[in-house]
Parts: sequence; structure tokens; C-alpha cells
Amino acid sequence: GVAQEERKFFGDGGRISASTDGSRDAGRIRIFASDVVGSGVDPKFGNPSVIQSRSNAANIVGSGDGGGIEIEAAGDVTLSDLGELSSSTADTGDAGTTVVRAAGRIVLERGASIRALAESSSTGNAVRLRY
Repeated sequence: GVAQEERKFFGDGGRISASTDGSRDAGRIRIFASDVVGSGVDPKFGNPSVIQSRSNAANIVGSGDGGGIEIEAAGDVTLSDLGELSSSTADTGDAGTTVVRAAGRIVLERGASIRALAESSSTGNAVRLRY
């Protein structure tokens, strides 16, 4: 789906996720905002704030692809305090493409990350990052 707001914030372990556990592809996450900010961890469980696209379909012939992530900001994209953008695959499906565009700055600070992961048992491709 498409989220359009003045400012998009996900924090304190907040999660925006699209994944597949079968042969069909996951949905694509698209966020268009003036600024995008991801920060912090869940105070109870310690899970980071994350936007995630994932193909989970382990041991399924023809597993689906992760849908990918597209973020476009008229201002800045800021990830801090372990905030994360993550695309990954656990089997034959591809992780998906992560695209981050900002008219201002793209900032990663205090342990924040943009990750692409093809797990050791997978045969799918990890993400292509574009910025």
C-alpha cells in the first residue's frame, strides 16, 4: 500500500512489514512523506523499530519474492537508535529491492542500519539497494 503523510514516524519497536510464507510474492511497502524517521526499540522486548520486506518460505518449491521497500521523502530520511530498513530471503525467493530517495539527507546514526540478507540456507538473491 501507499502511505502519504506530512511526517512518517515509526519508533519504540514499531514495525511496518510485508512478508510471504508461501509461493506468492509479498506486497511492496511504499512510503511517501515529507520526512521519514525510524528510531528506538520496544522497551519491554528490545525489538528494534523496523520496516521489513521478507520472503520466509523455507523449504517450499518456488517460494515467493519479498515485495521490497520504497521510501521517498521531500526532506530527510533518518534512522537512529537501532532503527532499521531490512529486506531478506530465507529460501529461493528474492529479498526484493529497497529504494530510499530523499531530497534532503539520508542519515543512519547510533546503530541504525539498512540491511540486505540472504540467509545461509537460501538460494534467493539479497536486495538491491538504490538511493
